[in-house]
Amino acid sequence: MSLVRFIAGFVLATLLSLGTAAAGQLTTTTNNLNFRNGPGLQYRVMIVIPAGSQVEVVSCGGTWCIVNFAGTLGYVDGNYLVTSVVVQVSPLAGLTLN
Repeated sequence: MSLVRFIAGFVLATLLSLGTAAAGQLTTTTNNLNFRNGPGLQYRVMIVIPAGSQVEVVSCGGTWCIVNFAGTLGYVDGNYLVTSVVVQVSPLAGLTLN
């Protein structure tokens, strides 16, 4: 197998696995947020996502997250995404409030 075929196969497998792993966590933007075509300030801004918009987080590494917004994958600074944790709390037996 040639090196070119190996690399092409690897890239294809990576893209396919990204497509199947797209069911991520929904979150909301805290500010207007630059939606870039790469993980860094040097990459082009495709659009600005309005504050309060819902995005689907596919994955994060360091500061940058890959998100799905309006059916398009791109990169955003994860510091501007709402993070939340859902905790289920059981009632305490015998607790009375005065």
